[in-house]
Amino acid sequence: MADSQLFCVAEERSGHCAVVDGNFLYVWGGYVSIEDNEVYLPNDEIWTYDIDSGLWRMHLMEGELPASMSGSCGACINGKLYIFGGYDDKGYSNRLYFVNLRTRDETYIWEKITDFEGQPPTPRDKLSCWVYKDRKSRYSGDGIMMSTYLTQRHRLGFNQKLKVEFHHSHEPRIHVQFLEIRVISLADVF
Repeated sequence: MADSQLFCVAEERSGHCAVVDGNFLYVWGGYVSIEDNEVYLPNDEIWTYDIDSGLWRMHLMEGELPASMSGSCGACINGKLYIFGGYDDKGYSNRLYFVNLRTRDETYIWEKITDFEGQPPTPRDKLSCWVYKDRKSRYSGDGIMMSTYLTQRHRLGFNQKLKVEFHHSHEPRIHVQFLEIRVISLADVF
C-alpha cells in the first residue's frame, strides 16, 4: 500500500469504536452519511492516531471480520480491542470479537469469541462499556427488547470467557446513560 494511502486522515464517522492503548488512538467501524443515506464504513480497516506525532494511519485487518456496523461498544484490555454488539445490515448484534492491537508487524487479526459461559446479552447497539480492574463491563443500550428496559451488566475476564450477571428493571427506556468517574490524587489522600 502506498504511503499516500497509509498516511492520511480518518474519514469523518459516527457510531464507531475508539480506544486508547499506549500512545495510540484506535478507531474502527461506524458509518458516514452520504446524500441522506447512512453507509457503513469498511470492516477490514482500523485507523491509528499517533498521539505523539499527530499522524493518522490506516491498516487493513484480517481474520474473522465483524460485519460492517455501527453502535458497537469497544474497550481495550491488555492491548486487545474487544467489541460487542452493534447494528449491521441484518439488524442488532450480540456477537463478541477481539483483535490484538500490540502486533509486531502491524497485522491486525480479528477473532470471534464463541466459547463463553452463561447466556450472552440480547442483541443491541448504542451501548456503553468501560474497563474496571482489567474487565470489560457493558451497560444497557438499544435492542430488540422493546417492552422492557433491560439493565444488564456483563464482565469479560482474561480467559476470554463471558461472565454474565443479569439485573432486570422495568423502568422506561432512556437513550443516554451517565457514568460519573471521580479521580483522586495521592495528595488528596495523605
